[in-house]
Amino acid sequence: MISNEIFSCFASQKADVRELSLILFDQIAEKVEHWMLVQHLCTGVLYGPAKGKANILVKLIKVLPEAIQERKAAVEKHIYPLLNKLSEEPKGDTTPILRELASMALSLGG
Repeated sequence: MISNEIFSCFASQKADVRELSLILFDQIAEKVEHWMLVQHLCTGVLYGPAKGKANILVKLIKVLPEAIQERKAAVEKHIYPLLNKLSEEPKGDTTPILRELASMALSLGG
């Protein structure tokens, strides 16, 4: 529930709200195992606010290397279906971020 609210703030029109939500997520990520965040981030990308999708993808890229080291199978369970789903959608401003995520997932996970 908390992650959904934070992701909503990622898409805020107000720059200060958006910045604070990005900082808050980073602080949460410092305390929680990264593999546990992957499912929430993937769900946020697929079903969260469209304007926040790029920010959520950036956060996913940030936690992915450590998440795969912590629990590779659990991460792959969520990351590859996400990549397949996103490859079917019109990408717009997320294309470079999506390419980076796909490249990272393939290099780390195989």
